[in-house]
Amino acid sequence: MEPWVVALLAAGIPAFAAALTYAISEWLRARRASSDRRAAVFARLETGLERVAIVETMPRLLRRWKRPDVAIVQATTSLFEVLPRREWVLVYWLAEEAYRLTVARGFEERAQIATRMSSTILAWRMRRRRMRERLAIDLASREQTILDYS
Repeated sequence: MEPWVVALLAAGIPAFAAALTYAISEWLRARRASSDRRAAVFARLETGLERVAIVETMPRLLRRWKRPDVAIVQATTSLFEVLPRREWVLVYWLAEEAYRLTVARGFEERAQIATRMSSTILAWRMRRRRMRERLAIDLASREQTILDYS
């Protein structure tokens, strides 16, 4: 074998291994960052849902300045950015429920909606495919919707 071929192989193999290692580490870093963004949005959403009961126990004068439903709507719309398209049925369902939470009258109705949203998020995390199907059926069966799902 020619000496220049040996030198090229001796330099090329480590360079290829370094490039491959770099590409894999960048891919893993991007995947981890995406997962972190998704976790942060879900944390904001769950914090807003937990605050519903806390705000409802405040005096009426303070309630209008502490609106957890606004934070819930903002976190829900942020889910479009961090979830893949096949999971958007969850976002549509959460947006419908967030709208219902915004227009709900009374503590009991707000608490029921917030609890239903929290339990649906928990169930979706455990069984995504089953919950996608169930939420799609639920959205299709509603007579009045606020969103266009196309």
